[in-house]
Amino acid sequence: IHADHLKASQALKTLASEKEWQLPAALDSESETTRSRLAKLRGPRFDRAYIDAIVLDHLADISEFEYEAAQGTDPALKRFAAEALPDLRTRLEMALRSQRALRTARR
Repeated sequence: IHADHLKASQALKTLASEKEWQLPAALDSESETTRSRLAKLRGPRFDRAYIDAIVLDHLADISEFEYEAAQGTDPALKRFAAEALPDLRTRLEMALRSQRALRTARR
């Protein structure tokens, strides 16, 4: 896990604790399905499926964080979302570069 993942995770845990919010203890069904599918793959097929999943996950996260930052009602959560967006966008760009590289290498 990258340092920015750890930083964001800790910030969210702190915010949730302050707000007395319960964070999920397990993956949601969609994430569990993806994890199960990826666990069955090996080699280049795994690499391509994994990076595709990462790209889709980051796109969804960015959409949710943009919505929360713009229209959320909790000021602390809005601030968290706004502060996390630059790192999410950077990680998406990294994932997209990796995705392109894998597709190029496949040819």
